[in-house]
This record gives sequence, C-alpha cells and structure tokens, in this order.
Amino acid sequence: MEGVKPVPIQDFIEFQQPGIQDGVFKKLRLGKYPLEFTLNLKGKTIAESREAVYNTLLQCHEKGIRALIIQHGTGEKSKPFPGAKRSYVNLWLREMSMVIAFHTAQPMHGGFGATYVLLKKHPQQKLINREKNRKR
Repeated sequence: MEGVKPVPIQDFIEFQQPGIQDGVFKKLRLGKYPLEFTLNLKGKTIAESREAVYNTLLQCHEKGIRALIIQHGTGEKSKPFPGAKRSYVNLWLREMSMVIAFHTAQPMHGGFGATYVLLKKHPQQKLINREKNRKR
C-alpha cells in the first residue's frame, strides 16, 4: 500500500488498456454503459477498501459483470493527503489485469467521488458469444 501518487481532487482519473477502442472508452467516460454493480467504499479504511476492491472485482469478473461503479468519495479532508482513497483506487485498478478501462464518473453518478470501471469478458462469456455468432 506504499508508493501511491496523490491525485489532485479536481483531476480526472482515467486508464485505457492498449487495444481498447476509442468508442468503447468514450462510452464508458460518458456513463453510457449500464452499471451492473455498485461498490461503496465510503466509511472504510484504506486497507478495507483495498480488500473490497480486489474481492469485488474478482467476483464481478467471475459473474460476467462488465461495467460497475466504485463510490470512493472525493476525500477533501482525508489523511495523509486530500483524495487519498481516490488515489489508491487509481493505483489498484491499474494493477488489476481484468480491468480494461476506468474513468471518473459523470456528475449524475457521483462525479469526482466515483469511478466507472470496465472489466474484461470472462472466458465463459467469450465462448457463449462465439456460439451465438456461429449460429447466424
């Protein structure tokens, strides 16, 4: 949990794996994907938040959930620096291979206090999609 770079409260956090189409990232950035799950980290410590993010993303990936939102709050008064939890979420999501993109949420979904996350398709879902497309 060391080595996190503080992200200013009014800066967007964003990430897009190489190969992700710009249209897909734009749709995520604009909040146009149906959000299938919400993870609320408000009131949790950094350690509890880390475990919740890791476990939730693993479970969501296993269930085939593609788009979710993490509510972490803006953290204007957080210690040791403003936006600490948000900065950690930025770091953790970049480290997880199943996360293909993320972006600060639109104001209607929490703005700077929340982050949209897009996960890779589960291998089982890929197989189902291949079967559907073969039948066409």
